[in-house]
Amino acid sequence: MNRRSGLAALAGLALVAGLAIAATVSAAPNAGGTMVADTSGKWVKYNSKICKYVPTKSMGAKYSAVMRKSATKYKVSWGTQDTVYPFTLLLNKDIKAQAANAGLELKVWDNKGDNQAVNTTQPVLNANQIVAWKPDVNLWMNTLGPLTAKTMKLFNEARPCIPTVQFYISPGQNAIYFGNSQPQQGIAAADYAAPIIKARGWKPADTWIVSTGSVSAFGNDPGSPQERITYFTTQLRKLIPGIPADHSTLLDCNTTPDCRTAMADWITAHPQAKNITGATVYDIRSLGAHAALKAAGFSKNAVLVGNGLEPAAKALVDANDPIMVSTLDPGEQNGGKFVIPLALDILAGKPVPTGTYIPVKPYCGKRCGK
Repeated sequence: MNRRSGLAALAGLALVAGLAIAATVSAAPNAGGTMVADTSGKWVKYNSKICKYVPTKSMGAKYSAVMRKSATKYKVSWGTQDTVYPFTLLLNKDIKAQAANAGLELKVWDNKGDNQAVNTTQPVLNANQIVAWKPDVNLWMNTLGPLTAKTMKLFNEARPCIPTVQFYISPGQNAIYFGNSQPQQGIAAADYAAPIIKARGWKPADTWIVSTGSVSAFGNDPGSPQERITYFTTQLRKLIPGIPADHSTLLDCNTTPDCRTAMADWITAHPQAKNITGATVYDIRSLGAHAALKAAGFSKNAVLVGNGLEPAAKALVDANDPIMVSTLDPGEQNGGKFVIPLALDILAGKPVPTGTYIPVKPYCGKRCGK
C-alpha cells in the first residue's frame, strides 16, 4: 500500500477519521429497499471532466444505499479477490444479483488472491483488461497492497474515465473505499472475547495476545486488514487492564498450515504463556492457530476470534469449541445491496463517502441459539 498525496491523501485521512465513527455505529436495513451504512464522514463527487473525485460538502456519518433500476445499462467491472473463499463467494453472488436487478452489464475478473503462484501478477493483467473493456465504473478488490499504485495508475490514466471503488484495503490515488471498517472488526472481536476471558478467571499478567495476520501481504497502512489486529489488541487492553505491553505478538503467516506451524513454534518458545487469545485477518489463519493450540493441550486457557465465516470455523463455534469462540460475520451477503447503489450514485454525479462501511458482527451460532 502506498503513501499518497493531494486528493488521495485527503481520502486517506478521511478514511482514518471515519473508522472511529464506524467502530461505534451500526448499520441497519430500512424499508423500501434502502440499506444504511456508516461512512467516513467525508464526501466527494466524481468529476468526469477531470477524471477525479473532488471534495464536496459532507452529507454526514450515514450513507443511504437506494436500490433502483438504472435508466442506462452501464458497464460495471468487478475485479474480485477470488472465487474460492466463502466470504468472497457471498460478496460475488450479491454483487451479481444486485447488478442484474439494477439492469447493469457486469463483467467479472478474478484476481486469484487465493493463489500465491499468481496473485502478484494476475491483478495487473486484469487491470489492463478492464481498461481495455472501458467500463463506466470499476469495483476493484485487489487486496495486495504493493499492487495498489500500479493498478490504480492504469485506471486513473484510462480514457474515458474509470471511477474506481477499492474494496477492503487502503484506497490508492483517486479511489474511494468500500467494505468493513477494519477497526470495527478488531473492536467487535475484542468486545466478544473479553467477557469470556473474564468469566474464565484469567489473570491479565498471565495472558498473551497472539494474533495471525500478514503484514508481508497486506502492509500496515491505515485501512489495511492489519488494523483488525491492532484494534483488537488496543480494545482488549482497555477491557482487560493489566495485560503486559510485551505480551503481544503477530504471527505473519498466509495459510492454515503456515499459521499452525507459526503458532506451534511460538508456544514452544514461550512455555511461560498460560493463557493465549488472539484475533486474525481471516479464518484460514485462525484455523491454523487453533490446531496448534489444541495440539499443545490448550482448551479453556485459549480464546480465538476468527474472521470470515469459514465453514470449518463456523463448525467449531457451533460445536461450542472452547478455543474458537466466534468468527466474525463481515456482512458480505449484503455487499451488492450497498455497492451497486454506490456505483449508480457515482455515475449520477451525486455525493458519495470517501469510505463506506458495511456492518460486521460476531457469529456465535448455537451458543446464541441461532
